[in-house]
Formats: sequence, C-alpha cells, structure tokens
Amino acid sequence: MRTILREPVPRSAPLRFNPPEFPTLGITPLQSLDLEHCFPIEETIMRRRSARSFGEISLTQLSRFLWSVSKTKEIRPRGIGGSWERRSFPSAGGCHAIEILVARPTGQAPEFARYEPISHSLSTLPESELVRQLRSDVAKVLDPQQGTVLMFAGDTEKVGSHYEHGESLLWRDAGVLLGGASIVAEALELSFCPLGLTGQRSIPGIFPGEDRFMGLGGLVVGSRAK
Repeated sequence: MRTILREPVPRSAPLRFNPPEFPTLGITPLQSLDLEHCFPIEETIMRRRSARSFGEISLTQLSRFLWSVSKTKEIRPRGIGGSWERRSFPSAGGCHAIEILVARPTGQAPEFARYEPISHSLSTLPESELVRQLRSDVAKVLDPQQGTVLMFAGDTEKVGSHYEHGESLLWRDAGVLLGGASIVAEALELSFCPLGLTGQRSIPGIFPGEDRFMGLGGLVVGSRAK
C-alpha cells in the first residue's frame, strides 16, 4: 500500500522554534546582485533547457545565482515561532525552511559551505566523511564535472513550528525552489540540471547533533561551453 502524506494543518499558535546551531570554519561574503542586466522573463522561459556539461563558475557568478534564488529580501519577527521571510520564490507560511548546501570543485574555496540568505554569504563547513559520501552519491547520478552542486536540507522543526504534518510542505517548497533556480540559471546563461537523488543518506548527519534535517534533492550549476 502506498504511503500517503497527511494533510498539513496550520497551528492556531506557533510552537517555539529554536534555530539550529551550525558549525562554521569561516564566512565568505558574497557580492550583491547588479539589477541593470536582466533578461525578459518570456525569453528566458523559452530558452530554458537542462544541461549535461558543466564548467567552472566564479564566486561572482555563484553569488548572482544564490542572490536571485534564495536571498532574504524582507524579514519580520513573529515571536516564539521564529521569523517570516520574503525571498524570490514562495514558501509555506513564509518559513523558508530549506538550507542550501554548496559543494564546489576541489580547489575552489570554500569547497563545502552553507548559504546564509540573510547576510548573503557562504559559511564554510568541515569536509567530513558524510560530505565525501554525498559528493560520491551525486557523481553516481550525474557527473558535475567542474560545476557546483547545491543540495537542499529541509528543517523539519522550522516548518513543524507552524504546521502539523508539514513534511509535504518541505517537498513542495523544494520543487518551487528547484524550478525557480532553473529559470535563474537560464537568465544568467549558466548550465543547470536537477539531481535525481534526495541526499537523505548523508544530509541528516552532516550537522552534528542536528537530526532535524532531511534531504530534499538538489541541482548542478556551471558555466557553458564556449
């Protein structure tokens, strides 16, 4: 019998949300987006294609991509339930409960990091055995070559502070984020392809003591062949 996800129900009052504590080996600030160079949306949608060839992208290109995909544009506190945020693409209840993990090719610092959407920066994470396993699992599905891999880690406690049975909301948020990222990549003339794995084998254990995260898939982004 198929497993059916239960319908999410907004809580009448939010539960207390305790933000996770992430390890960091350093912070890499990223540049703000230059709004003077934008493509018409219709043209971008018509051109969009998934790719299988990925060249190296600079930190500036990655910065523009992440700014457009997930930078926090507005934030409002809402008591014990954490904060409401506005980003480029919608999220259930304004929770934005997905952390983006960034895995760059060897030699490109930072090689593994967490995107910080409020400060628009990369917080370097240790390259653990689980991270190496994640890289290996990605390569079995799609060779990223010199591209950058972004994986989605869903915070079940964050969405759970506002919804009962909120697991399906994380999956839907991940789909929205993935679709939006594909359009952003096309607008920036980058190669893009979604990944056919969740990352569940590695992602829940990457943050020590934080078993609240679940793997929600990801993508590869890179430069195009000349």
